[in-house]
Amino acid sequence: MFLNSTIYCFLLLFSLLKNCKIALTTLTLFFMKKVFLILGILVFGLTSQAQTKLEDLSFVYGEDITDESGKIVEMIGEANGKIYALNLKGKDEYSLKIFDAVKMKLLSTSLITMPEVDDRELEFERVVMLDGKIYILGSAYYRRAKTFSLVGIPISDKGVPAKDLIKLFDTQVENKSNRGDFYFKESPDEKAIGIMQASMFEKEDMMQYEVKLFDSSLKTIFSTSEKVVVDEDNKKDYEFSISDFDINMSRDVSIVINEGWRDRKKKEKI
Repeated sequence: MFLNSTIYCFLLLFSLLKNCKIALTTLTLFFMKKVFLILGILVFGLTSQAQTKLEDLSFVYGEDITDESGKIVEMIGEANGKIYALNLKGKDEYSLKIFDAVKMKLLSTSLITMPEVDDRELEFERVVMLDGKIYILGSAYYRRAKTFSLVGIPISDKGVPAKDLIKLFDTQVENKSNRGDFYFKESPDEKAIGIMQASMFEKEDMMQYEVKLFDSSLKTIFSTSEKVVVDEDNKKDYEFSISDFDINMSRDVSIVINEGWRDRKKKEKI
C-alpha cells in the first residue's frame, strides 16, 4: 500500500512538473511571438520611412541617345548650368556632348579633332574639367628628338577648342617602344591635376618617372623627376612597379613604388 502511494505521488509530481514545463514553453513562445511582432512593426516602419524618403526624389530623363551616335563613356562634370560628357563612336571617334543641367536636354555634340603639333598629330588621352574649365589632353612622340610630349587644349563652354595649345610635358625617353604612358589624378577639390609620365630605360636598367602638378589654368605648380635602378640582373624574381600616385587636400603628391626580390641566402621574399 505504501509503495502504491509513493508511486502515485511520484506520478503526480511528474505530471505537475511536465505541465509547468509546457506552461513555461507556451509562455516563452508567447513572448517570442510578441518580440518578433514588435520587431516586425519596427522594420516595417523603418522601411516605410525609407520608401517615403525615396518617394521624395525626382528623376529627370533626357532625350534618348541612339546607338548611331555612339555611347557616353565618361561624365566629365557640370559647370555653368551645363553637363559635359565624353562620347565614343567606334574605336577612336570621340566627341563632346553638352546637356542642359536642369532639363537634361542635349544642347550640342562636338567632334573632337586632334590638331597637329610640329607636324605630329596628337593622340587623344582624355578630357578633364578643372574648376569649371575644360581641357582636352593629347600626346605625341617625336622620333628624332626621342621626346614624349603632352599638350592641353582649352575648350569653350560651347565645345569649341582654342587655337592656342598649352605644352605640359616634353620628356626625354629611350625610344618609341619604351616611351611609357601618362597617368592622371585630379585633386579632391577638382581644381588641380597631377600628371605622371613613367618610362623604361632598358640600356641603363633604370625607370624614369616625372610628376607635375597643374592648377586650373594648366600652369605648373611644381615638377619633379627621378630615375630609379631596376636591378633585374642581380636579384632573383625581381619585381618593380609604380603602383599608384595620389593628391591630398593640401595638394601634396604621394607616389607608391613596389620593389621586391627573393633573397637566395635567407630564402625569403623581400
